[in-house]
Amino acid sequence: MDSVMLDDQTVSSWSSDSDLILGVKTEGYRRMNLKEQSESDKDLIIYSLNESLEIHKEIVERIQQEKDDLEYYYLQTMRQQAEAEQQAKSEAEQAHIKAETSLHQLNMTYQSLLTEIRSKQLEYDRMTTRFDALSHPSHPSSNTQAQIEQMLCQIQSVAQHDLETERAIMAILLTDVFQTEIHPGVSLNRPFGAIYRWMAKRNTAWASRMRQQITLFVVKQSKEERDQIRLAEQAVLDRLRDLVKGDLESLRSIVDLALDLNQVIKCEEDEAIQIMTIASGTAFDPEHMVNVSTEEKDPTVVSCMISPAFVAHTPTFSFMIPARVMCT
Repeated sequence: MDSVMLDDQTVSSWSSDSDLILGVKTEGYRRMNLKEQSESDKDLIIYSLNESLEIHKEIVERIQQEKDDLEYYYLQTMRQQAEAEQQAKSEAEQAHIKAETSLHQLNMTYQSLLTEIRSKQLEYDRMTTRFDALSHPSHPSSNTQAQIEQMLCQIQSVAQHDLETERAIMAILLTDVFQTEIHPGVSLNRPFGAIYRWMAKRNTAWASRMRQQITLFVVKQSKEERDQIRLAEQAVLDRLRDLVKGDLESLRSIVDLALDLNQVIKCEEDEAIQIMTIASGTAFDPEHMVNVSTEEKDPTVVSCMISPAFVAHTPTFSFMIPARVMCT
């Protein structure tokens, strides 16, 4: 504010507009007497008052503007902060929901995989049980020898010691049971035979091992082959019934023994049990043959075979059941 000369003294500030009008001076200023002033001084005072009012108005307006600006900035800051907090809260809630959903899905996947693993474990255990015999190869035993001798005795009994009937029964068992590549009724018999013979020329142990595995699986485990196997086994029994008008149970016992022996023989490791057939015209070998001819006391040549020789030889157990032959 411009300085004003009043009664030869300088007034630089007033405490209020009313003090200025009344000529009251604060803090050392003396009261003015407007009557003593000249008209020009009055105009100057009025002008100065207007100037002061304008300046004061500008100051007040500037302060109010600054206040408004501060309030606006504060409100904007608080709103942005609130929006940021709300957004962060919303994002946190969405992340939580997403995490719970993912956890639920992972838990379901885990339970599904756990169920699948348990199912596969059960299947693996079943497969282990099925092929347990493959990891522990069987070997000829006294029980196998007893089974063969029992079968031969029952054949002789059913044939009533008729050599031709005994020979015919054994021929059926050889053709329909023992000489099948795997087992009677198995659909793989013919194709497997070609593979087996090809492999046996190159590696007998591999060929024997392959037949052992396939026999164990197909005969004992394959549900698809079961019906055909039963039909083939029944066909063997029917052929024997057509040949021998004997006891059905005895014939069934012979067939069952032959079928069981066939599985034992085919499942032996490295063909430990061999069935040795004797062709007509073969020189008589007393170590492997028994002459059943009543007329020929000094046999030299085999005329026909009644039953083959069954030979087993391993480091732990061996036996030999000689062939029954007729000689001339």
